[in-house]
Amino acid sequence: MTDACVQKKIDPEAMLDLAHNVGLLKRTVRTGWVRRGVDRPESVAEHSYRMGMLAMLYAPLVEEPKLDVSKCIKIGLVHDLAEGLVGDIVVEGSADCRDKITPEDKAAKEAKAMEEMFAKLRPDLVETWREYEDQTSDEARFMKDLDKLEMLIQADEYEEEQPTKDLSDFYKSTDGKIKSHVAKCIDALLRDRKRSRDCKRKREN
Repeated sequence: MTDACVQKKIDPEAMLDLAHNVGLLKRTVRTGWVRRGVDRPESVAEHSYRMGMLAMLYAPLVEEPKLDVSKCIKIGLVHDLAEGLVGDIVVEGSADCRDKITPEDKAAKEAKAMEEMFAKLRPDLVETWREYEDQTSDEARFMKDLDKLEMLIQADEYEEEQPTKDLSDFYKSTDGKIKSHVAKCIDALLRDRKRSRDCKRKREN
């Protein structure tokens, strides 16, 4: 350990452990896409990255209530960190795509994972994760919308890139659940694009 590390009370091994824990998301694929057989399914890290970027892009557009953009970005990057240990457990959507576990058991597994990974060195990340899970702030509620919206954006991209894939269940599971006006506008556009694709497919078949 260098003198600078000692002076600043930095534990390199602990810091490296944090990096490894975060890096687990790069190797954790999104379960829903795998079970729908899409080619090259995204990782949880890719989903979280775009959620953070969407927060940066869209949160400033929300007029009421005014949102803390930095807080929204942090939530976007943190909200799925537990999945690095427990995997992407699915408890919503069509029955054939869900895992055989209750939402309560999923929440308990994820809470334990967050405590194991971050409670000692970065308890603030656990608090941010809990804020999102419990939906206790305007920022957390907005990011819940962006979580659904990012999934629909990804579904839109997969259907455009892989014309044989029908990801209608992702649209059905989120229909009417997005509340923010900003997110609703984009949601409506994505659903228009979906209807146009479906009509085109019917004409071609």
